[in-house]
Amino acid sequence: MFNRKKRLEDDSEFTPSEPAKAGKSKGEKPSSPFLRPQAGEQDDRYMNLAVARHNDRVEKRILYALLAMSMAFNGYYMVSSKFIPYVVETDRIGNIISVGPADRANPVDNKRVIREQMINWVENARLIVGDQAAGKRFQKWVYARVQEGSAAKAALDHFYVERRPFETAADHTVDAQVTLCLPVSDNTFQIEWTETLHAPNGTELGKERWKGVFTYKIVPLNTEAGIRVNGAGFFVTEFTWSKVLG
Repeated sequence: MFNRKKRLEDDSEFTPSEPAKAGKSKGEKPSSPFLRPQAGEQDDRYMNLAVARHNDRVEKRILYALLAMSMAFNGYYMVSSKFIPYVVETDRIGNIISVGPADRANPVDNKRVIREQMINWVENARLIVGDQAAGKRFQKWVYARVQEGSAAKAALDHFYVERRPFETAADHTVDAQVTLCLPVSDNTFQIEWTETLHAPNGTELGKERWKGVFTYKIVPLNTEAGIRVNGAGFFVTEFTWSKVLG
């Protein structure tokens, strides 16, 4: 009897505590975030935010790279020359025969143009015509192919002072014809020519043979005025000539 009473007392001690323990377990939050009901949704938001920030950084890097390339191309275009040198071939009186960019010129054509320029320069420099207007045009063409301060410019000034082409034209005219134009180095020609003298009425007065050595250089021109008067950029830098005796 005492044992039964003792068991009932023991049962009464433990019976009320079980509901309290169960209630406590219902109100307690899980210790792991993965066991929480909204933990998965929150983690997805963090992941989406991280992906968005990463994509934003990638887009900004691409944008900065494109901007840098654009600025580089614009800067190169601004500092690069807008003028393109052209090789212009002309005949004896200055009419244009052919025109082409200097950077595309065939080496053979370039040499031919230089040779023609040299021949025309010698023949026009030695020329004396009765028409003073035409004579001035030829003289202007010749001076356009010597640079100020060069040895060729000084020698040409001295030659015209002694020759006095406009005064001489009243007595006779001179027509020069090149018979030999031989390159002796990369920028030097040896030239021979014959000069025919005519009276004002057209009568031939005689012939003279001349020879000379001429040095030249090519200077790329970047102004419209320079290209108009000397499209090839051809300049005689130095020359000497003399009459062939006998």
